[in-house]
Amino acid sequence: VVWSDEAFKQSGSRIVGAMKDGSPVTRWNTWQKVRGRSGCCVQAGDQLVRVDGLWAYYDAEVGINDANEAMLAIDKGESSEAGRSIVLEFLRPVLRPPIPAAPQLEAWDSMGHLVINFRLAASRIPYKILGWALCIVDLDRGLWFVVDGASRAAIFLGVAGSDCGALDPEITKLHVSHGLASNRTYAVCVSCLSPRGWSAFSELSRPKHLSHALSSLDENTRTVPLEDPWQERPRFAVPAELVPGASSPVQLRFGARDFLGSLRRIRIRTVVQGCTRGLHKETDLCSIGDGVALLVERIAEDSMLAKWNEEKKEQYAFTVHGAEVAPYLRAGDLIIRINGTSGAAGMLKELKRCPDTLAIVLERRSGGGGSNESDLSQQDQLEDSLFPIDNRLDVDAVQAAETIQWYTLLSPNEAILAARLVESEPQGLEVALQAVLATTGDEHSPLRHPSILQDAERRSHVFRRCGPALEDGSGSRPASRGGVQDDTVLLGMRKAMGDIAADPEQLLVAIKLFSQASHAVRTSQVGGKLLARAQNLEALWRWQQDCASTRADMLESVEAILRHEAELCASRQQQTTSEDPPHDLEPLLKLLERATSFGDEMEFERAEAGEVVNRLNLENDRFLARREIDLAAKDPRENEDALTAALDAGEAIGLEEHVIEAGRQLVRDWRIQHAKNAQHDELFTSVAELRLHVANRGEIGAGADEQRRVRRAIAGSGLPKDDPLVKDAVALLKRWEGDNLALRSEARLQNAVRRAEKGYSPDEQSAGDLLGSAIAEVSQQGVDAQQLDNARNALAFWQASRLRRARIDLATAMEYRDQDFLKDAVGVARAAGVEKTLLEDAVRFLRKLQMEDEINKLLEGVMEARALDSLEAAVQRAHHFDFLEDENPMLRAGSLMAHMRFWTTEFQKVAETRDSTGLQFDVDKANVVLRKVEDVLPTLHATGVPEVAFRTCERDMKSLRLLMPKIRDLAEVRVAEDALNRVLGAVERYAADLPEVIMKGDKAAPKGLDKDLVRQAKEHLKAYDSTVKDLTKLVEAEVVAGAEIKSALIKARLAGAPEELIKRASDRMDNEFPDLWQCTRVEIELLVALREADDIAELNAAGRFMRVQNAADEAKGMRGLELSNDVLAEVDEISLALAAERTLAVEITQAEGMLDGTFEADADKLNEIVDKLKRACTGCDASAQEEAKNTLLPKAEVLVEKLEQEANSRADLLRHVRNAVQARGTTKSELRAVLIAARQGFVPESLLLDAYAKLRKKKIEFLPGNLKNALAQGQNAVAVGLWQRGLALKIAEERNGADWKDGVFEKLSNNRRLDDLAIMKMGEFSGERSGGAFGTATW
Repeated sequence: VVWSDEAFKQSGSRIVGAMKDGSPVTRWNTWQKVRGRSGCCVQAGDQLVRVDGLWAYYDAEVGINDANEAMLAIDKGESSEAGRSIVLEFLRPVLRPPIPAAPQLEAWDSMGHLVINFRLAASRIPYKILGWALCIVDLDRGLWFVVDGASRAAIFLGVAGSDCGALDPEITKLHVSHGLASNRTYAVCVSCLSPRGWSAFSELSRPKHLSHALSSLDENTRTVPLEDPWQERPRFAVPAELVPGASSPVQLRFGARDFLGSLRRIRIRTVVQGCTRGLHKETDLCSIGDGVALLVERIAEDSMLAKWNEEKKEQYAFTVHGAEVAPYLRAGDLIIRINGTSGAAGMLKELKRCPDTLAIVLERRSGGGGSNESDLSQQDQLEDSLFPIDNRLDVDAVQAAETIQWYTLLSPNEAILAARLVESEPQGLEVALQAVLATTGDEHSPLRHPSILQDAERRSHVFRRCGPALEDGSGSRPASRGGVQDDTVLLGMRKAMGDIAADPEQLLVAIKLFSQASHAVRTSQVGGKLLARAQNLEALWRWQQDCASTRADMLESVEAILRHEAELCASRQQQTTSEDPPHDLEPLLKLLERATSFGDEMEFERAEAGEVVNRLNLENDRFLARREIDLAAKDPRENEDALTAALDAGEAIGLEEHVIEAGRQLVRDWRIQHAKNAQHDELFTSVAELRLHVANRGEIGAGADEQRRVRRAIAGSGLPKDDPLVKDAVALLKRWEGDNLALRSEARLQNAVRRAEKGYSPDEQSAGDLLGSAIAEVSQQGVDAQQLDNARNALAFWQASRLRRARIDLATAMEYRDQDFLKDAVGVARAAGVEKTLLEDAVRFLRKLQMEDEINKLLEGVMEARALDSLEAAVQRAHHFDFLEDENPMLRAGSLMAHMRFWTTEFQKVAETRDSTGLQFDVDKANVVLRKVEDVLPTLHATGVPEVAFRTCERDMKSLRLLMPKIRDLAEVRVAEDALNRVLGAVERYAADLPEVIMKGDKAAPKGLDKDLVRQAKEHLKAYDSTVKDLTKLVEAEVVAGAEIKSALIKARLAGAPEELIKRASDRMDNEFPDLWQCTRVEIELLVALREADDIAELNAAGRFMRVQNAADEAKGMRGLELSNDVLAEVDEISLALAAERTLAVEITQAEGMLDGTFEADADKLNEIVDKLKRACTGCDASAQEEAKNTLLPKAEVLVEKLEQEANSRADLLRHVRNAVQARGTTKSELRAVLIAARQGFVPESLLLDAYAKLRKKKIEFLPGNLKNALAQGQNAVAVGLWQRGLALKIAEERNGADWKDGVFEKLSNNRRLDDLAIMKMGEFSGERSGGAFGTATW
């Protein structure tokens, strides 16, 4: 705080003149404004009266902990937590309405209400009342509650005291129930809001005891407005320490009162150390806002920066109303400045430098709902949105701003007395004291703080006692017993320590004067402590002065250097002709050395200045390196080593690439020119030496060294081709080459003929190839024709001998089964041109030989183990290499063991699960395998297979044989059970089979067959015989009653009587009782239809349903036929069951069609089918017959699962297609791949039109260029194919299809027709799905 110097000099009062930026008071004000409490901000003109609960006398220290902090910092190098906070109490003159009278309070126990009457409270207020604040105190527990104006509820002050709504100004009586407790004594006080602000709270009302409060059930009946009807209701905060008659509410501004309520450009300064290398790679940065900032898009996980962020979060992070504030980087931050560099381009350049430390200024957007780019382009001009964060002070300032501890209105007399109490005028204190004493006892002006009066009286006594010392501030009187010199020295010391200027020099003078005090004072404990405190305070003030001046000097120096750097970059006038480097860094280096003594106080400034020095020091080094390179480049001696050393030094410090490249190019040019000069001299010398060898033609290779020297000299000299010396050298080389080539060719031919005349030999297999090469070479050299014919005859003889030898070697190697020999023989035979069939047989035989040991070892290894999978894999591998069971005994044994293990495993599962479906068929197959094993097993020893094969084969055979009896019994039981179920399920149809199935059942009953099935079959057989006997008797009788024969006929038909007997009885009824016969026929048909309604295997659900319905309709319409209620109920029940079965069958058919692609369906359609299928399953489960449930429901459940998976699969396929369409970089092959996958997955073509359109675009994208290139290169068939592709893709409709618009190919092919350039076959391919997995039947 900057105190008013004039006020302090006049009266010793500490009046606020201004607040320094970055001070705790400034941060307090900042956060109070965020919370909307401008009245709680420290303002210019406020008078400081108390500090940490002590009076801030003019001659006392403002902060008693400053000296303690200095002592700890100096002695131990650490800070005390006690010095982190200080409580300041200020006086400010305000004009407020008078205190209202205490309201009248009533307790309505019957309704659980407190009733507050405001009429008396309002009677004292001469101003217009704008609202009321009401507080309730629980006198039993000392708890305070505030009544919210919108809900009229009493809320605990600690919960709602920081933000409350005022009560309506027109209110005269208020009922409060919510928030109160039973059996409590309450009192209330009120404050009123007028145009002059809030008054102090009134005195407490008379207490009232509330015996009964609303219960939780009663509270539910309380009416609370859903929305506040008073939109502009005044808001206020209540101090935590509320004193009736003194404390006042704090006015809150309208609108948002939290940190995120409006746009905040949070500006944070942070220093990143130890993880800066690779920062521009680990962090995705992009320039926004016209290049004024860098946006952090992403921070790589597990990076050094991410770990540094976590450490910063744990150390410094704090949250303000949901916004995290901490000096670390995160995605979305805007980097404004890095190491003194601003602008996106400059900051990226600084990041590429990879400094060890980064001093970063960043902005973080919070609140307001704006994006970073819009904020930067539109909001950056609004200075109010900029919110700097102080990492040291804001953690405490935010917490302090959340609660108002003390806010009191004093009477004028009390306030004046408090102000005079801390000032230096005794007369003013006496006047104020007398004024307060004069009003003591006045009920209209009671003392709210009696302690002020007591402290003022004690202060007045001090003034009277120290009057002489105060008058004589020099301390020049001689010391005497009871004299004033000691008082003067002590008071002078205290005044210097409490002086608002905080001048260390003045305090040092007072410390020196302390030595003039008496020995008793200097050696006393109090005097020693005072001296120590003064010395520490003097050190602290001096440290603060030095820190402030160093910070200011450093900031000024850094800004000056940065301006100079910007000017140099803008003008680009760093001339290498200058002798001195461009940047003078000495002053800043001295400031950095000074700043090291201030530790973390100047952490950011030191880090930024240090990196500025490092960066510009590097620029100075580059300047010097550039100058050294320039001097070396201009050296007329063209010293390559000197220039290279200068370039290496410049490259090591990051000199510009174009400078380094230009220097290295100059070194290369020098080196080339120097080499050319040397080669020119070498050419002249080597030509002269080669001429001597050419003139005297000798043996092969003479002059080889000289000709190589000539060639190198020609290439390195750089002389033009028409130079006389070059022409002479080239002619001489051609002459030497011709002579040497002829000599070498003749010698090679003669040597090759001599070797080939011996015939083919395995030790010299390349003789023929060498002779062929020699013949081809010498035929161009003009060699004698006879010599050439002899060579060709020798070559033919060698080839014939090689062919004979190859055939013999193949036969020998296959006979003796020698792998290495056969491998070599195959290679020779392939080169010699042996017949294809013979060669293929040899290759196949070789592969078997190579794999035989491996296959046998593999089979031997897996035989010992009982695992089936490994044995099957070994057998499969043997088959892959063309091994047959008849040729390899180990493979034969392994195959049989695989079959036995397979059936053993299957039969063990059957024995465990008792699932014998199709078991008889499997038993027959297993018996075939066992018979084969029995035939093969005796011969295994004779074939020489290992003992393990014989032993494991016997073991597996025994295991299978042990299972077979039990499995045969299970199979026999299953056959008998199936036969019985078949006959019993439709006995009216299969009654004739009853004797046979009963016989099978009796045989299988001891083996586990359900005897109840046999019993039912025997009962049906007995009933069958009885009904047949009765009907036969009636048919053969001469006279019979119609009803009797009708009943017998119906029973016999339902019992499955023979058709011949049924026909005889029907014919007799038709002849004798025609009307009765018609009714009987209809009834029989209905009853049989009902009996056969569950024959799923015989007829589908629709057919059975129609059969029952038709029979029922005919029976109901038949005159004279009366059906029983049981039959009619059965008809309805079976009709409902068949309808449910038919619905499920239809849905199953449709679902299967969706799965196999018969019907097109997307994911939504599949989900719709799933819902229908589930509903059909529910209906079937509730109404269908058991046979239908057992058959259809499992199938439907499987289909539901498949449909759900297929829906997800098709949705994924369609998403992949759409992603490929939307992606810019999708290639044609990628697009085709996702389309094929989608169509193979039966995604409807209508959903893929965009993808097909994009694929077509990609197909025709390069068609015109490819067509022209094919025509230019003579690739006629390709050109015709591309033309036809363009026609098929309708490229003429596109902008690049101009060549196809008229449909005339001859314009592009120089009037050549399609038929002249290529053979075109027109036709149609047909066949099942000939277009691929999703193709049509024809193309």
